[in-house]
Amino acid sequence: MKSLLIVLAAHLSVVASAGDLDARDKAVQFFKTNLVNRTVAATTNDADSDFEQTWKYENLNVTSEGFTYDEVIEIKQTVFELDADGKRVGSGVKRNRNYKTRTEIGQLKGSN
Repeated sequence: MKSLLIVLAAHLSVVASAGDLDARDKAVQFFKTNLVNRTVAATTNDADSDFEQTWKYENLNVTSEGFTYDEVIEIKQTVFELDADGKRVGSGVKRNRNYKTRTEIGQLKGSN
């Protein structure tokens, strides 16, 4: 999901650098309409693990060079030991974790 957003934002940034000043506004509107303050979730359960991951996008800010947003990732995972028949043993071990990243999209000023 994040790679899709980066490709979209990068494409719109290239369009903006080519002279289309509405590209940033189009990207910001897309984020506001489709992503900001919404949660995307994926769940995978197999014999040795229950896994749920959610992504939430928030704090969308327009800057003079582009825009920024935060991505909050929450992972809830329980890992189980398996017996010889491949069946779960015990209540499992929780391996929950959270990440927060800030993405900044803007116009490239130059490179060395």
